[in-house]
Amino acid sequence: MSPTAASDPHQQRPHRPRTQRPSDTTDDFILAGASPRPLIEPGTYEAVTTAVARKNFWNRFYLEITFTIFKGAIADGEVLATGVPGYFNMGDGKVVPGPGSGLVRLIQLVDPNARPNTIRGSDLKAKAFRVEVVTVTTSNKGGALSEENKYSKVNRVIERLA
Repeated sequence: MSPTAASDPHQQRPHRPRTQRPSDTTDDFILAGASPRPLIEPGTYEAVTTAVARKNFWNRFYLEITFTIFKGAIADGEVLATGVPGYFNMGDGKVVPGPGSGLVRLIQLVDPNARPNTIRGSDLKAKAFRVEVVTVTTSNKGGALSEENKYSKVNRVIERLA
């Protein structure tokens, strides 16, 4: 094809057969959803933070921190579970969390001398803590979860490890 023919808007395109699209009524489609969350025995564990995300639910912000939970000491290196979430209320943007909130207590463990609004989310990554893990047994609407839907979460951060 010559350069002038390629730029000619009246040039015919080669015929390509149309691919068959599935109809919208088919039941053969992928169902997207979140990955299953880990379930471990409730208790106190050593853990390392792996990710931090600010999220929003009903006009309230919260921090979701994911943890890698270790069986025994972190130094032993035996991982029990990865991706165990911990949730920390950040308020509605108008009122900041008070000194007794889980978030402020977590910040004090990271930096006891931190002034308000000086810690960034990224400052919470790759930190070692002793945490309390619980099993979530009810949905956000209060109904009981089936055994297959129960999962573990970090209920509170107890102390910072070196």
